[in-house]
Amino acid sequence: MLVLLFLLTSLRAQEGYDITITIENVPDKMLYLVGFYGDDAVMFDSAKVKHKRDFYFKSTKRMMPSGIYWLFNKNRDVYMELLVDKDRHFTIKTTMDQLWTQREMHGSDENADFFVYQLRAAHGGDEQDLVAEYVDRSPESLLAKYLKAKYFTIDIDNAYVGMESASPDDSVARQYAWLADHYFDDIDFSDARLLHTPLHIDLYEYFRHIVIAHPDTLKYRIDKFLARTGSCEETRHYYLRRLYQLFNDDTPEGNAVLVHLYDTYCPNGECSWFESPAQARVFKRMVDRKRRLLPGASVPPLEAYDSDGNILKTKDISSDYIVLWLWDPDCDDCVEQTPKLYDFYKKNRDLYNFEVYAISITEDVDRWRAFIESNHLDWQNVSFGKGEPNYDFADYFDVLTTPGIFLIRKDHTIVASQFPLEELQDHLFYEMYKSEK
Repeated sequence: MLVLLFLLTSLRAQEGYDITITIENVPDKMLYLVGFYGDDAVMFDSAKVKHKRDFYFKSTKRMMPSGIYWLFNKNRDVYMELLVDKDRHFTIKTTMDQLWTQREMHGSDENADFFVYQLRAAHGGDEQDLVAEYVDRSPESLLAKYLKAKYFTIDIDNAYVGMESASPDDSVARQYAWLADHYFDDIDFSDARLLHTPLHIDLYEYFRHIVIAHPDTLKYRIDKFLARTGSCEETRHYYLRRLYQLFNDDTPEGNAVLVHLYDTYCPNGECSWFESPAQARVFKRMVDRKRRLLPGASVPPLEAYDSDGNILKTKDISSDYIVLWLWDPDCDDCVEQTPKLYDFYKKNRDLYNFEVYAISITEDVDRWRAFIESNHLDWQNVSFGKGEPNYDFADYFDVLTTPGIFLIRKDHTIVASQFPLEELQDHLFYEMYKSEK
């Protein structure tokens, strides 16, 4: 999808350009140069036809970042791809019936090389061999780096080297670690020119399917990934924003990653990688809320009213663990999940030594009481409808939708936040296992 954005200026951009495209028998009155910034296609320039064949893209002052550009018509048909790096003053001549088979070029050896590559690939040339040829000839050229990033593939067989005697579990773990180490080997993230090409760098696939979804592992892999940008501030800032977007998902792993991004890449609280100070301020406020819900963080003791108007306090609970269950009897998911939690509670509360502190955030006291009675919920039941609690639990725990679930220890430190109910037993079992070691 074409995104109408201002093209951010590359550190390698040069001032001024003069590109003439001549297409005999062209039916169009206007053509467009479309550039790229990461995953976004960006309208860069347009030109009206002259002499029924010539299009002049020209500026004496405007910056034109090094990269790949597509020549579009109004129907978004791609007429050709242009490579802009060393040369910004050149001419290309062709005809409508030979757009992709014959071109006359003046002033741009790099576009001549690019076109020769396209012709050889179109006529059955082996892409891997062709790319290797260009990489060997001029490894630092934009063309070589672009083709290498786009077409080179990981030799997955290397992941099995030296693992013949490993156990199945260890072998799989080491293979995933190898793949995570080498997944981006052929992409030079320290070169800002590649940001301005139609490469699709799939961070979602890497961080969601290749990297193990554990906060510590994710943070380690993020740091390794960002280290690939070297001293290139433009690419580092771009991928920091991408990672922020990727992990802003209200999952426990995502929350830990966002806090890590702030603590590690916002020195002295300055998040210069955002596009505006306002975005940085919003990010800081978000991190402040998420930080207090990370494992190990301390929760202020909760106090709220039960159905008889008595204050129930979490600090008076003697169990080793407390499940905080924020729910609403008008919530369909709560109506479905609360009886499941109660069934687990009745069967396992003594085994894992835990109590449930169930907080109804509704003002409808009658519906709340009716649900408790009909489902025989004899754990600790409190409701906002019976009086103000000692602080706003829903706000503190950042509960935007119900139910919300949090597992805390007796000392009110968080074990886990906002996890699927089905994972409660795993968290309790792991806590019990740790305590017995």
